[in-house]
Amino acid sequence: VEELLLIDHEKLEIVNIARHLCGVSYINKFKVEAIKKHIEQHFPHVNVLTDNRDILKILSTDLGMIENYNLIISAVGELNINRRLNMVALSESNFPPLIFSFIEAYGIASHALLVNGNSGGCYDCTLDNELKFKYLVADFGRAN
Repeated sequence: VEELLLIDHEKLEIVNIARHLCGVSYINKFKVEAIKKHIEQHFPHVNVLTDNRDILKILSTDLGMIENYNLIISAVGELNINRRLNMVALSESNFPPLIFSFIEAYGIASHALLVNGNSGGCYDCTLDNELKFKYLVADFGRAN
């Protein structure tokens, strides 16, 4: 990996600390800046770029910036963002392969899904009529 682009408009808050790579010294700083510093400390040969704009805004106004990359990984865990990314990935011929990654409640399992244009994969196809993920490892009493 020679270059990474990290995109997130949120700042690190105290409620994020338990599940975030960076610690309390980064509270009230943009998450992408905190992660950039962490990556640069461990992998100084990687050029890390950051963008603290909302990904939905980037998708609607600056799509070309994203299309220049070889792979996109979405680890945001937000349904609307993931559905929009999925729609763009399936409709734009130049969109790079996209990996969706998320962790189930209580960290019981993690999932990854590859969407690669017309070659396969579809995030929306993993959702039921109530927009809940169909393939959970643990349902914690959820009706099927």
